[in-house]
Amino acid sequence: MAKAEPVVEVEETPVVPIQSKSRLMVLLAFSAVVLLQMIFLALILRGFSSPPPGGQQESKPLQFSIEDPPRRADLVEFPITEPFMCMIPSDDAISGFTVTAKFTLKHEKSRQSKFTTLYNSVENDIRSQIVTILRSSRIEDLNDPNCTRIRNRILQKINEIFAEPQPLVIEVIAVDFRYTPM
Repeated sequence: MAKAEPVVEVEETPVVPIQSKSRLMVLLAFSAVVLLQMIFLALILRGFSSPPPGGQQESKPLQFSIEDPPRRADLVEFPITEPFMCMIPSDDAISGFTVTAKFTLKHEKSRQSKFTTLYNSVENDIRSQIVTILRSSRIEDLNDPNCTRIRNRILQKINEIFAEPQPLVIEVIAVDFRYTPM
């Protein structure tokens, strides 16, 4: 005779279904995170926008001064011959911008010899201060079509370096000013 095997009963535990409310909450939270990431990415990429299609923007010198003086015939232009090039890190420290700028300074014709003498003695200080100003610029400063903050800081710093009772530099002209994302 064959021996009968004992029958073991397995007790099944019922599967508790995920409640539909919690599933909906998880889905909404995930959607919110994705939406916030897309908005953040759009804001970051907006700072890296390129000029509109159709080629380079028209290169037109921008004229700067703390207070825009009336056009005077007694002003002489003094070009700073070498262009300034520097890199500006962005807030995320991963990317940034390369800035290229070339400036011309305007001063009074009657003070030309004094200006030239002083400029030659402090030329390296002026160049280093301009690079420092460009490097410390924010994206808002670079996007400003008139470069108001940058021009005011450069003009003030140059006149501080000259340390004359009357400012020697009257205007700053940006012959070339552009930035590109790295």
